[in-house]
Amino acid sequence: MSDNGNVVSIIGPLHKPKIMGLAYNSFTLIVTKDHSVFAKLTSEIVKKVVEDARQQAEDERKGFLGKWGSQIAGGMNYTQRYVKMAADQNGQSLSRHFHRN
Repeated sequence: MSDNGNVVSIIGPLHKPKIMGLAYNSFTLIVTKDHSVFAKLTSEIVKKVVEDARQQAEDERKGFLGKWGSQIAGGMNYTQRYVKMAADQNGQSLSRHFHRN
C-alpha cells in the first residue's frame, strides 16, 4: 500500500457494540503517515460497492455466475476504495469521517 505515499495500513472491519451488545456499528481504520481515520461502514456504502461491482461485471459481459462472484468479491474488498480515495484526493474526502491523531 505504499504506492500512494500516504496510506500505511487499512484494518477492518472493526465493531463497536451498541445498546447491550446486541447490535454494533462497523468501522474501517485507515492509518496514514499523519493520522488515523475511523470510517463508518454504512449500508449505503455496502450497497454502492456491490452495485459498482455488478455494473463492472455487466460492462465486461460476464454471465450470472460472473456477476454474482464480482458482487461477493466487491463486498469483501470494500476497503480498497479508501486506498484509492487517499491516493486520488490526498485524504480530503476522508476528512468527513471520525479522526484521531
